[in-house]
Amino acid sequence: MIKILILGASGFLGGKVYLKLKKQANFKVVGTCHKAYENDNLKRMNVKNVNDVKEIFNEYKPDVVVWCLLDRNNEKELTDIGLINIMRNIDNTTKFIYISTDAFVEGKGNYSEELLLNHYNCGNPVAGYVNAKVKGEEIVKNHKNHIIIRTGPLYGQDIEGNWDKRISNLIDSLSQNQTIHRSSNLYKTFVYVDDLADLIYEMIEMDFKGLIHVGPEQKESYYTFNRKMARKLGLDENLVIEDTISIENAIANGIPLDTSMNTSKCKMIFKTSFRNV
Repeated sequence: MIKILILGASGFLGGKVYLKLKKQANFKVVGTCHKAYENDNLKRMNVKNVNDVKEIFNEYKPDVVVWCLLDRNNEKELTDIGLINIMRNIDNTTKFIYISTDAFVEGKGNYSEELLLNHYNCGNPVAGYVNAKVKGEEIVKNHKNHIIIRTGPLYGQDIEGNWDKRISNLIDSLSQNQTIHRSSNLYKTFVYVDDLADLIYEMIEMDFKGLIHVGPEQKESYYTFNRKMARKLGLDENLVIEDTISIENAIANGIPLDTSMNTSKCKMIFKTSFRNV
C-alpha cells in the first residue's frame, strides 16, 4: 500500500489528482486544504504552520508527497515558509512531486529541461509568483527523491464541473456577444488539467527522478487558444479579435513572448498523452 499526501487537494489541479488517486485500491491517499472545506475527507493544514506540518507527517508518514499548492498573491511566503517546512519534515526516501512553471525570460520558445528558470523583473505582473517558483525549484532539488513538473497554463473543468477562470471569462463574454482581444504573438504550452493528473498518477509507481516539461507538442498563442476553445464550446470564435504585444511593450514590462516548452522527453518516457487544444 503506497501512502500519498496531496497538498492542496481542494484546488484546481489538486482536486483532480486527489479524486483520481483515491480510486486506486493500492493507494492510501490523504488530501489537505488550508481552510474549512465541504469535503470532510480532507485534512485542514496550513503549511506555513510548522506544528500543522509535523502533525500531519508524524500521523501519516507518506511515501509520496504531491505539492499542488498555489497562492499567486503571496507565493513567496508559501515558498519561503511553507515549502521549507515540508522539506524539513520529509523523509529522505519520500518521493516529492513539485508543480513548477514556464519561467523563461528570453521568449524564444521550445525550451528543454536543461535550461534553468529565470527571475522576472518587477514590471511583469506575475513576477512574484514566477520568482517564488524559481526559488522553489532550487529548494526541491536538494531533496534526493524529487520530481519537478514544469507546466504552462492549466485549463479545463474542476471536480465540480466549473471551467477555469480563463475559459469562464471567455464563455461569459462570448455568450453576451461581446468581443474579446487576445494576443497572437504571446505563446504558451497550454496543458489540460486532466492530462496532468493522469501523468502524476503514472509517476507514483515509476522510478523516475528529476525535471520534466509536460504538455502537447503544439504551442498556442492566446489568440488561437481562445478561438479553438470558443469553437469547441459552440461559441462564436469570430468574437475573439486578434491583438499583438509590441516588442517595446514586451521589453518594458519584462514579458517573454514565447515560453512554450519542448515536451519530447515526457512523450518518450511516459505513456500519458497530452491533448492539443
